[in-house]
Amino acid sequence: MAAHVAVDPGEPRSEQGQAHLPAEQPPPRTHARVPAAHADPRGARHHRRPSQQGPQRALGLIRDPVLPAASRLTHRDDFAAVMRRGRSSGRSRLVVHLHRAGQGHCPRAGFVVSKAVGNAVVRHRVTRRLRHLVAPRLAELPTDALLVVRALPPASTAASAELGADLDAALRGALRKLGDAR
Repeated sequence: MAAHVAVDPGEPRSEQGQAHLPAEQPPPRTHARVPAAHADPRGARHHRRPSQQGPQRALGLIRDPVLPAASRLTHRDDFAAVMRRGRSSGRSRLVVHLHRAGQGHCPRAGFVVSKAVGNAVVRHRVTRRLRHLVAPRLAELPTDALLVVRALPPASTAASAELGADLDAALRGALRKLGDAR
């Protein structure tokens, strides 16, 4: 809400309703309100050098991957071939599909965790657990083995020890079926 100012009709139009302000700036104060960062009387808080410019080396939360890229099944065709041609063995929490490709320098594994297992958080948790359980067991498989572990809905509430027991039993069954087929 603006205040109404009485205007003298005899004043020039440019002076009506305007306050007279001096054009000079006030002299600078001797003490600034906020001291500069380097002017702290107690000194610097941290004795570290400033961060470097440009990209920096990652800290590396994971030193070595649980399942190296060379040991992973990533292509849809590989998953389909293992599920179609491989031998399967199931338990209450998971199903294992095992196939011998006839070529390969190390066994490879892949995981199928459908939406029936749970939401994204639950599915990722189950996948991480299975990945940690499968990694040491790959050394026991033939070098040309392709493995697909399919999680079932009860895997979402199972402990890692229960998943490990089911995985061991299912792998034994699939290896036995694979040996009988050859």
